[in-house]
Amino acid sequence: MVLEASLRGESEIRSRLAESGCAVSTFVSYSKRHFDPAELGSLLEDLQKTLSLSNRVSDASTIETNLKALGSRLFDLLLNEETRWRFEQQAGGFLVFDLDETCVHIPWELVHDGTDFLCRRFATGRIVRTTQEALAVERPRPDRKASLIVVSNPTGDLPAASEEGAELLDKLASEPRIQVEWFNGGLTKIDLAKLLGEFDALHYSGHGEDNDGPAWVLSDGPFQAEMLHTLTRQGRAAPRLVFNNACQGMEKGPGDQIHKTAASVGLMPSFKLDAVTTSGRMAT
Repeated sequence: MVLEASLRGESEIRSRLAESGCAVSTFVSYSKRHFDPAELGSLLEDLQKTLSLSNRVSDASTIETNLKALGSRLFDLLLNEETRWRFEQQAGGFLVFDLDETCVHIPWELVHDGTDFLCRRFATGRIVRTTQEALAVERPRPDRKASLIVVSNPTGDLPAASEEGAELLDKLASEPRIQVEWFNGGLTKIDLAKLLGEFDALHYSGHGEDNDGPAWVLSDGPFQAEMLHTLTRQGRAAPRLVFNNACQGMEKGPGDQIHKTAASVGLMPSFKLDAVTTSGRMAT
């Protein structure tokens, strides 16, 4: 399935849910839905606050209950009745969010259709349509094993991030199609710069910030978007897949990137521009 979406003005969203790979038609129809921009802004702010609490509060069930309620409100606010019904009839599978840059800031993955979050009911990915120019050549597909780098707790003060890295390593240890390397704590900007071009996929769990632009916070300071762009201008391919679980600081998007509101996901727009095929983030 493919969900296409774009904003028109401040209070109208156009969307279309279609089967992937279906025949191209000479006439494509989109649904229009008007919404209250203040309500959407309030929802996105509440989502960010709830997500930020997930790094500090041990009561995961309460966090998930709140996320479900907010995701259900997004479902009702953004999608018309027919689209909502079609989602409810789906049994799962693949779902691509084909998004205009005007609505990239909306956390579509956290929309809740009454059964589950879309990112848990479906294997999801994003296509972003933008006027910004891609900066790099695409990394080739791996021949046999895909290589994954797991970066966790590079500043050494987020034990939960270290636990996440260890759990991921444990779960993938018996997977014959993936070769995993884990870097837990003490990773510098130079270290990451050297490693980025060597792996097919990257999982990051640690601090993020947006003081002088979006950045992951490493042991010797912020790894900023411009550092990534410099690498790719030198012809080094970015990972094909990036999974970002940065804490609250990175959730503020820069004005000169694709994401322009407080619901942004930091370096993810920059990785998109650097030819990353798929990117994602964790909800909790």
